[in-house]
Amino acid sequence: MHIEHEYLTIKNHRAIFVKFLGRTEKSPERIKFNDYYRQGENKIVKYSYHFDSIQEQAYHQLKKSGFKIKSRGYTNKNFIFLCENWGEDYISIKEIINTNKLEKLVLDEK
Repeated sequence: MHIEHEYLTIKNHRAIFVKFLGRTEKSPERIKFNDYYRQGENKIVKYSYHFDSIQEQAYHQLKKSGFKIKSRGYTNKNFIFLCENWGEDYISIKEIINTNKLEKLVLDEK
């Protein structure tokens, strides 16, 4: 019996999980980016009210950091961005630009 492996023809993407972290006594609102491909590598950045939503900020943060975003999705706890950054194009989640730099880049475009 021959089983078709049609799923192997689907393009493989890297999933970046994004979660909002609320204010605490010691920290303001933040956004956490997780890359489970790299054994839970993550980066936390300051949330910015210059954007309309967590998703919008995360999208711009990834894009301005060089991530090639191909699609998005969500779970009940995370937003997910699927990216093509493998091999020579690999970008570590730790390389995501900080929020202050992002705000300057986006505001300069307007």
